Amino acid sequence: MDQPIKHSPDIKKNDIIPGFVFQFAEDDHGNRRFPMFSVSIMRIFGWTEKDLQVHVEEVLGRVHHDDRHDLEGAIRESKEAQSIWGHTFRFVCGKGKVKWLQGLASPERSGDTTLWRGVIYDVTDKVECEKRIQQQQVDLEEIAFLQAHEFRRPVANMLGVFDLIDLQLRQEEQSLEKVLALIDILKISVKEADAVIAKIVTKAAELRH
Repeated sequence: MDQPIKHSPDIKKNDIIPGFVFQFAEDDHGNRRFPMFSVSIMRIFGWTEKDLQVHVEEVLGRVHHDDRHDLEGAIRESKEAQSIWGHTFRFVCGKGKVKWLQGLASPERSGDTTLWRGVIYDVTDKVECEKRIQQQQVDLEEIAFLQAHEFRRPVANMLGVFDLIDLQLRQEEQSLEKVLALIDILKISVKEADAVIAKIVTKAAELRH
């Protein structure tokens, strides 16, 4: 049967680390329990003493829905291969706050039970920082695209129009109407270039904030 989890007063010293130490056991019949964990679990999860009386499956049920399948798969793979368990997942903590957690544990087989000893860290700040960096990279690539592609088209159009105007002006019979028509085309290209510059300026401003 699934048993309530409880902390061990023998490892309260581990409360100083940015995570919590734990032991997790599972037998071949699927029974699970936490023989021990450090009291810092309350700080990481935003729990109270009352929350410590929940059962293992209730704890696992608080893993973010989108991450449960992969987490269970990682546990199963570690148990079958008796290999190091390592996984990053989201957990719904107290008051519904979602945190990113990263765990690392070593399994040990004894009889029909596998016991993992390890630690779980709160890596929310790290993950969010990585996401911001990735978004900035996307923004920079967009700016580079605007400069390399969108901006080149109106510039090429303007250069072409200048060449045509120059040709018209060098002809013996100059056509004012043709020159004015070319100037109108030039104005359109200038507006397009100005719009692209505005996009670049806006995107750069977003990156600064």
